[in-house]
Amino acid sequence: QGSTERKRRRSENPDRYLKLEMSLLILSMYNTRYLKRIDEDAFVFNSSIGRKVNAIERSLCEDDENGLHRIELEDICRLLEPEDESSFRYYADIIKLGPDDEAFYRQCLSGYELQKCKDKRLEVLNELAVAETMGNAEDVTQLAQELMKLNDLISKLSEGKNV
Repeated sequence: QGSTERKRRRSENPDRYLKLEMSLLILSMYNTRYLKRIDEDAFVFNSSIGRKVNAIERSLCEDDENGLHRIELEDICRLLEPEDESSFRYYADIIKLGPDDEAFYRQCLSGYELQKCKDKRLEVLNELAVAETMGNAEDVTQLAQELMKLNDLISKLSEGKNV
């Protein structure tokens, strides 16, 4: 049930997650070494378009050995359905990469993790309210501890500290 709830919450905040996913895909379009980093960091694309663009980028750079390959926007777009193409072009226009690819990459990952933690905190707060209403002291204690851990993690991620 927890996994379903998290997916539902993610679907309630699609723009937040989608922009972070698209940011990683735009970065890996310009520098395909980040496709390998995405794998190493076990990042999972949850959006349909994210999975599609990720698969396209991987197929377009299969022959690239040095990882410095750049994929052209047009090469990706011609393999997308019109609606996905329009959406990907939109994000390609609004997402601006900085001079430091690695810092941008880490910022995307921590932003994604921060949003997941914030969504989980809301979920725990709701569960805590229900447990308090039901008078379930054991659940209240367990959820309060989980909430404290999430708040600590959110604080660290917000400050840009490694966790």
